[in-house]
Amino acid sequence: MAAQFLAAGALDRIAITLAPVTLARGKPLFSGDVFWDRLRLRSAEKVGQWARLVYDVTPAEHGMDR
Repeated sequence: MAAQFLAAGALDRIAITLAPVTLARGKPLFSGDVFWDRLRLRSAEKVGQWARLVYDVTPAEHGMDR
């Protein structure tokens, strides 16, 4: 669902908390065309054994919507 909001231009910030675990399989947070070039790291913080990453989402360039 987050990818749909991102594609629609409805997100201006994304906060992700990462936990150190090993999984045999997983589901990607963003599948397909993920717009990584539109994310700018705002902050990274250690919270216990976890990492909290906050990204600002830059607007899509006109005519570059995916």
